[in-house]
Amino acid sequence: KPYLNDYLGYILALGEDQKTIAMAYGNLAYADFLMENYDGAYRNYFKSLSISRANSYDDVTVVTLKDMADTYKAQGDFKSAMEYQDQCYALKDSLGGVQVQKNLNDLRVAFETTQKEQEIVRLQQENKIQRQSNLIFLFSLVLILFIGLGGFLYLLGRNKRIKQKGELNQLKLENATKELAYKKQDITRMALEISNKQDFADNLLNKIRRFEPYLKPSALSEWRKFNFKVREQLQINDEQKVFNDNIEEINHAFFNTLSEEYPQLSKSDKELCSYIRLGFSNKEIAAIRGLSPEAIRSSRFRLRKKLQLKSKEAVEAYLQKI
Repeated sequence: KPYLNDYLGYILALGEDQKTIAMAYGNLAYADFLMENYDGAYRNYFKSLSISRANSYDDVTVVTLKDMADTYKAQGDFKSAMEYQDQCYALKDSLGGVQVQKNLNDLRVAFETTQKEQEIVRLQQENKIQRQSNLIFLFSLVLILFIGLGGFLYLLGRNKRIKQKGELNQLKLENATKELAYKKQDITRMALEISNKQDFADNLLNKIRRFEPYLKPSALSEWRKFNFKVREQLQINDEQKVFNDNIEEINHAFFNTLSEEYPQLSKSDKELCSYIRLGFSNKEIAAIRGLSPEAIRSSRFRLRKKLQLKSKEAVEAYLQKI
């Protein structure tokens, strides 16, 4: 606690950003909670909440609400604990489900866009070749006037075939461009449908969780099994499968390089590398994998050891270079 007090005074003196200050008050409050200094804990909790809510630091607000619920529960004030726990779940669910699905659909759009852009580039290159071929034909036509009518007619037919092929490629290019635009609209529609489905699932699970504090200890085990079963049934498995397939396709070459340079990496390690490389946060990776952020942090620590990274070398920057 003295260390945390000194740190708070240090960042206040330096004029650090409000988010850092809010987190410092939250850490100090949690230390008071562990020492059973509940009055001090609540004072610092409310300071942290005041700053985080005023500046819309939702991630800090979620952590502070959870710690407050734990503190009230430790004091035996279950009504207040339930109130702050409900606020925590409501804010956490509103941030988690929609953001994860948005990231999944953004990744799908990126994947489809990359494919179509590659197709467009290929067709543009073919059109460029066809235009060059037409120029060669015009030059050849002048020579053919001196060679004879037979050669002229032959090249004239050849030019017709080239022109038809060029028109066909142009049509393919236009169709590919239209298909790309339609695909983006379709993915946006899918994102809205998935978001609505996720909201329904989150609201249902949130209502189910409210009953848990009122159950007898002997019934908690069966209740949690029931809660887990409901969550399992409400998962968006089809969208998750498409997401995993897209991850595999987009990172095919990246996975091959990892396997060659780091044969000790497991499939799970390589998937974690791909999530980090794509810029997903620990919270987002945890939602995708159905784990806690703490478990993801532990996995990242083990991954650094397997990659033999130096202490100052960021794993994100290293994976971007591969």
